[in-house]
Amino acid sequence: MMLTQLADGFGLVTAGMLMLFGLYATVSTRGAAFRFFPAVFRQLRRGEPSDRTVSPFRAFATSLAGTIGVGNMTGVGIAVALGGAGAVFWMWISAFLCMTVKYFEIYLALRVQPREETHYGIAPMVYVRNGLESKGYAALFAFFGICSALTMGSMIQTKAAADAARDAINLPQPLLPLIFAGCLGVFLTGGLRRITGALERILPFLGGAFLLIGVLVIALRGGAVIPAFRRIFTEAFSVRSASGGFVGSGVALAFRHGVGNGLFSHEAGLGSAGLAHGACGADPKTQGLWGIFEVFFDTIVVSTVSALMILTTDTEDPLAAAEAVLGPVGKGLVALCLILFAFLALLSWSCYGETCFVWLCGKSSAKVFRWLYLLSPVAVLVASETTLWASAEILNGSMMILNLTALTAYREDLKSVRHLKL
Repeated sequence: MMLTQLADGFGLVTAGMLMLFGLYATVSTRGAAFRFFPAVFRQLRRGEPSDRTVSPFRAFATSLAGTIGVGNMTGVGIAVALGGAGAVFWMWISAFLCMTVKYFEIYLALRVQPREETHYGIAPMVYVRNGLESKGYAALFAFFGICSALTMGSMIQTKAAADAARDAINLPQPLLPLIFAGCLGVFLTGGLRRITGALERILPFLGGAFLLIGVLVIALRGGAVIPAFRRIFTEAFSVRSASGGFVGSGVALAFRHGVGNGLFSHEAGLGSAGLAHGACGADPKTQGLWGIFEVFFDTIVVSTVSALMILTTDTEDPLAAAEAVLGPVGKGLVALCLILFAFLALLSWSCYGETCFVWLCGKSSAKVFRWLYLLSPVAVLVASETTLWASAEILNGSMMILNLTALTAYREDLKSVRHLKL
């Protein structure tokens, strides 16, 4: 209980911090993310060959795979349950403000990444160390990154996938974590190149499949769409929560869970974008465009589809929504999407965790982390779900505090973004 209360308080503070920095970044750059939007779509069509371990597009796929999935599906359901429909509104505001944040994270990462390091994206540790003038803070950021990889990146993803498999096809709870561990071993033995290659090939098709199912559910519940939007806007500013409580609690809960799930989902401000993109060797000002698209697609598109599925069917999550409209087949398809999304997130966060681990312990320690990460899906069998979510929120928030504090030291670099022409 104490850990959950700590996470709640921590979550409200970090949500406010993220929104303030997002607003500052957006104003300082004169709305760079919105001005750059036409260039984002040009970037989507541009191919950039690379002989590095992580190409520009693979870096994007790795980063997006770490965001799309449990946060968009299970996370949105939890946010709506705890913060009401108004949480979706604050999730949108968070995304619009944080597009600039993620652009700058990638832009800065590629500017400070050591030229000789072409394998691991160690840039976030570099700019935390330089910005805060302390290797200790950089080491702390890396430590929190490792812990986040093991909890949010692995155990929470595995738990959500195991629950979906149990509900949809009656798969025994222990089986999926063991399957995940076995499949993870195949990819980890191939290193970063095999992992990023798989993410590059699978993610676009999987994302498209989920959106098709979601749009179909919403279309078949078309009469409930306008009332759902009305709830989102009215409950965002409700002075009382749905269950009662003190005046203003409704707004506080909607804000805290909307922005909190936004951070869990799009990861802007967390520092993970630099871990994914840092070593790709691309032009900083154009590679940052992928960050804008990641936040927009992850939250404004995918999370909104999930939210509307839930609100138009008055159910608890996209699985239940699909079952209510499409029957067991619909539920099974959404469960399959969630399971595959969760596994792709495991792969993505294995890259982040390994990068942080080798920065702390040296490249010779990579195999040690891979064995540790390989065991993490199985550890979920003895872990409390409540403890996992609370721990992940505290660890993510700790990463974010260090990351955003370091980014403020690069204020002049941030302001220079306003002059970029794309």
